[in-house]
Amino acid sequence: MTDSPITDLDELLDAFGTDSLDDVAWMIEEAASDVTDGRVVTIADESDEAFTVIVDRFGTEIEFPTTMAKIIDVANDLEALLQQADRTYRVIQGDPGSRVVLHVPHASRVIPPDVRGDILLDDDALERELDAMTDAFTDVIAERSADLTHLRPWIFVNETSRLVVDPERFPDETEEMNAVGMGAIYTRTSTGAGLRDDDAAADPTLLEKYFEPYAEALTRLVDERLRAAGQVIIVDLHSYPLEPLPYELHDGPRPEVCLGTDDFHTPDALVDTARAAFSSFETDFNTPFAGCYIPLTHYRSAENVHGLMIELRRDLYLDESFALVEPAVEPIAQAVATLLDDVDLGVIITCEGMNDVDGQLVVEEDA
Repeated sequence: MTDSPITDLDELLDAFGTDSLDDVAWMIEEAASDVTDGRVVTIADESDEAFTVIVDRFGTEIEFPTTMAKIIDVANDLEALLQQADRTYRVIQGDPGSRVVLHVPHASRVIPPDVRGDILLDDDALERELDAMTDAFTDVIAERSADLTHLRPWIFVNETSRLVVDPERFPDETEEMNAVGMGAIYTRTSTGAGLRDDDAAADPTLLEKYFEPYAEALTRLVDERLRAAGQVIIVDLHSYPLEPLPYELHDGPRPEVCLGTDDFHTPDALVDTARAAFSSFETDFNTPFAGCYIPLTHYRSAENVHGLMIELRRDLYLDESFALVEPAVEPIAQAVATLLDDVDLGVIITCEGMNDVDGQLVVEEDA
């Protein structure tokens, strides 16, 4: 394998002795020693300056100049990420140019055996707690919404229950939910009963195994989108019950759709876009839950990382047995897709040669 510099796509094809990017992807798959049989390697041709190597659902942008050895190393690194992701989280690839990361942190009911042994509830009580605390089918709604978009967003899904760790909590004393035993590591249930021994919250094992890799992977995805698109909008997808649960700290109206914002990371234009996208629903802001998820690395410092939380009241799309009501999903998914497209494609109106006239997008043709 030559280690000569590769400075553009033509040289990339020449280095692999082919005129097809599909052939390049196949040869990378064969040459990368760590890539498991059955993984699919693809190449996204983004520009003359860069391209993206993708292994299944993870991709890394590679800038020219590069070498064949570096490309193979990237494929092996992506395989290592996938092996970790298969246990704790899942990234569903979006359009290479998309600015949107759709985050689904609380849809899973999976509790690994090593975690189950420390939970004090019997099986029936644990199932009831999972019913109460799981944002059921928000992963399904996320994928159906993405299917309706014109520019597909990237989706980041937690593959374990929030009862393992809650990736959206602050992992220190600043987290207000510590007051009810529901910080990053829950020691109390939604009713206040014991979930784990109180000293479990001080044990670093769960944070090291589940919380930190999750946070690092989501931060990495945000950074990749920043490099590719210059700006990121993180849309958090949640649900909540019609009636408040005992653990909730704040009273307030419980509309069909609660939209959570942050005074630093949610610009007014994003607020207006969200209000318009969900205009057919009863909507309010920051009630009964407030705020939105931003990785700690970017929190209150990165002005080009924006955030919005969508909280769906569960009676909108679930029946009394917590089963999905299929006809109810379509208008929700369409509203989410409208929001995602409006924030992702909205950058178009700022491009040279385009104006926004009386709310209508006008493309100016060359004279």
